[in-house]
Amino acid sequence: MGALYDDASTRPAVAATMERCGFAVAVLDGPAVELAGQARALSPDVLVFDLAGGGVRGLRLVRDLRRAVPRCAIVLLAPFETMRDEAIEAGAYEFVGRDDLRDLQRCLMRLAAELDARAPAVRRKHYVRST
Repeated sequence: MGALYDDASTRPAVAATMERCGFAVAVLDGPAVELAGQARALSPDVLVFDLAGGGVRGLRLVRDLRRAVPRCAIVLLAPFETMRDEAIEAGAYEFVGRDDLRDLQRCLMRLAAELDARAPAVRRKHYVRST
């Protein structure tokens, strides 16, 4: 399983949240145009992606990621709710606020339970994109 995250200012808190949910954390590097290819190569179960400042470009990336890893649950973090419907329509599994990571933790715990029910032996990993 993997997660993708691209805001260095909150990365430590997000990584700690993922670890509390039982996920190992790894880091992806590279420009946004390479992320879909990297995600395809890793075939993660979960991607965590921060929409902050991404707007429409971020939604385009969500669509690209959805095509690259169709079975992956894409969890979006954002400081605003205005793009929730568009994000879900673009292929996001969940849209959570980045100001309160308890929502992210609840989401990841739910996903972990779903994944464990499907394949309990799978080791969960999060892939964290560094900027």
